[in-house]
Amino acid sequence: MKKIILLSFLMLFAFSAYAAENNEKIVYNGKTISAVDHINYTVTNTPEGLTQFLKVNFVEKYNLGKEIAPVYFSKFGDSKSSVYAFDYTYKGIPVEGGRTSVLVKDGKVIRINNTLGKIEFDKNSLISDKLATEKAFVKFSDKKVETLPKHTSELVVIKMMGKFIPAYKVRFQPVSLLDGRVVYINAINGSYLYTSNKIIY
Repeated sequence: MKKIILLSFLMLFAFSAYAAENNEKIVYNGKTISAVDHINYTVTNTPEGLTQFLKVNFVEKYNLGKEIAPVYFSKFGDSKSSVYAFDYTYKGIPVEGGRTSVLVKDGKVIRINNTLGKIEFDKNSLISDKLATEKAFVKFSDKKVETLPKHTSELVVIKMMGKFIPAYKVRFQPVSLLDGRVVYINAINGSYLYTSNKIIY
């Protein structure tokens, strides 16, 4: 009789533990996971500990991309309750527009807020930096390319229409103090995406 009671107790405990571990509430924004609540996962409350948690228990768990790596950005709060913010890279390429914040209380992850979606492309199939810069120059100056002026360019991953795609962001020497134009060119097909104006004081 005691064995039956003990076995029943162990089965109930195991079921309760399983239910607690699977009580996560996932919120979607389109196809993107915007939040995961009721996580209750014990972690090491450090940037390194949370980086490992995100890699295994978020990026890999929800199949966002095999070569996505969390990059620690900031922390707000104290040792009892804090919020960590993380950016990402994909195959070493910085991701713009994909950030995850993690709420930690008493050494346990409680909630994740997120704007990162699935990323997948072949880095070897992208157009060259030179070609992207030439296409950006045409949009920047409305002139044919003869000699490229002084500029900077960077390969990044951006969010467009709910999808993450590779793009070159190119900035030419400004024509005035108020000129902070950055031209974004699709790194897959070379098409013009958009221009942002980021004034640097």
